[in-house]
Amino acid sequence: MQLMMIAVAKEITVEDPYTVDGAVLTSILKKHATLGSEQGHEVRNAIRYLHEKKYLEVDWVRETGDFTRVRMTTAGIDLCEGTLGDKGVDMGRR
Repeated sequence: MQLMMIAVAKEITVEDPYTVDGAVLTSILKKHATLGSEQGHEVRNAIRYLHEKKYLEVDWVRETGDFTRVRMTTAGIDLCEGTLGDKGVDMGRR
């Protein structure tokens, strides 16, 4: 998650710095060897979990289950900053 957030930080927009395009996020994860081509379902499951826990807002494509946009919520920011904990999310070393 930390690697993802660092990589995503390079792709943010001034208009909404907590939002990233779904294709950009997937590309970043592949580039940093976090995601292999066969692991797309794992990313969708992780995104779905974070969405259900209200850490992310996600625009889903109903037909495919893919996502087109991901936006970090204030709870997601707190999770990344360490002011909020969740045993279901491995933030790696801090």
